[in-house]
Amino acid sequence: MSPDEMWTDSEREADPIPEPTFGTVRRGYDPDEVSTYVKTMTTRVRSLEHRAAELESELKQARHLAPEDAGSAGDPYAAISGRMADAVRAFDQDVEQMRGEAEAEAKRILDEARADADRIRVEARSTAEKTLKESRARADARLSELESRRRSLMNDLRTVRERMLESVSSLDPILNVEGAAQKVVIPEEGIRTP
Repeated sequence: MSPDEMWTDSEREADPIPEPTFGTVRRGYDPDEVSTYVKTMTTRVRSLEHRAAELESELKQARHLAPEDAGSAGDPYAAISGRMADAVRAFDQDVEQMRGEAEAEAKRILDEARADADRIRVEARSTAEKTLKESRARADARLSELESRRRSLMNDLRTVRERMLESVSSLDPILNVEGAAQKVVIPEEGIRTP
């Protein structure tokens, strides 16, 4: 493959890399961090594209300057092979560095997500325990209130029973027909009173 064939015309004249935009979502990535990272990567890619264009230009110049030396020097690509190797090596190093940065960023984001999940779980458990404690306290207060009311109603019933017994006792001599003793039964918790 000749050096002219290394890049196609479309690659040489590619549109500039557009500035990416991201939508924001709840609990998603921090938009400022994403923008900063993308701008950094865009700058780096543009720099590499610029460097590739420079190397291509140097290659063309080297071909035009040394056509008469081509026969005597042997391989016309030998002079530029070192530069190309350096460019490819630098590109590979940049790719590895970007991959390492991306992996580190992914790990950081995952660690943050795990920490958030743990925090949310602890908060939810705490809220649930607090709500349960408050509900039990309200239930206990309501039971106490109902028990107090039950006692009050029982006392009122006893008072009414005693008054009824007194009324019946005072009416007993009046209602005592032909000397027959009549018994009045007023039930209270299964107790019979004559």
